[in-house]
Amino acid sequence: MTIYASKVADKKASEVPSPEVVTDYTLLVENEKNETSEPKRAVVVTTVSGPLRKRRPALNLFVVLLGLILLMVLIVGSISLYKHLASTHELYIGKCGVRYHGLQNSDASADAHAAMDGEFEQEVEIDEDFEKIVVPAIGDTRKATIIHDFNMNMTAIIDKERGHCFVMNLDRSLVLPPRDFLDLLIKLKTGYYIPDAEMVQENYRAVTPPMQDLTSFGIYIKEECSNLDTYRLVRMDEPVAMSKRSACPVQGERYCLGEAGRKTVLCFNIARCL
Repeated sequence: MTIYASKVADKKASEVPSPEVVTDYTLLVENEKNETSEPKRAVVVTTVSGPLRKRRPALNLFVVLLGLILLMVLIVGSISLYKHLASTHELYIGKCGVRYHGLQNSDASADAHAAMDGEFEQEVEIDEDFEKIVVPAIGDTRKATIIHDFNMNMTAIIDKERGHCFVMNLDRSLVLPPRDFLDLLIKLKTGYYIPDAEMVQENYRAVTPPMQDLTSFGIYIKEECSNLDTYRLVRMDEPVAMSKRSACPVQGERYCLGEAGRKTVLCFNIARCL
């Protein structure tokens, strides 16, 4: 038996589209067609460089102003530091006249005392921690250079002509500190008046033999007395250890410490040696 296919079935079968096979090549061609068919659009690129460029001059100005402010602070700070160091390390060199009254000697008999009034000029050098006073010969005393070292709390009496140096404890009741002494000298230049100084006479003893190591007396005294015969001075009533008695090459020498702002001039006699 033979079976014939219907025409309707054939037509429908022919009308059914066959499946389309899509390949990479087909997609590429379609994309190119789409790109060519579509109109080109202008690409607008937006950047933020415009606002930054506008802000950059203001930023530069701020940096410059900040640098100037820091520079001015540095300059002012340096000036202030310099003034501070100059005030604390100020060196004064000058001369001042001293009027005095007192007694000529310190003998036990009151009848031997004679009034002594006069005036002398002394050279003064003041630094942060020491005072140097050059005292001329007054009456029967010898010219001497006096050094007051406030760090070491020592006083040195230097007689360069005879090659002698005497070291004693600093008596702060007779000597103003450097800053106070300097202020007083400045006031004197403006007409400030101070009463006449009182001259005080005392006897001292020199400890022999001369000292060899002056390191313990500080750099100022060591520098001035290193090449001189240096003796330690003690008051007559000050107890000291007795050393072997030797000749006393400095007995009878007399010196004055000058006036250092306390309105007192100490003059002393080396009565004997120990």
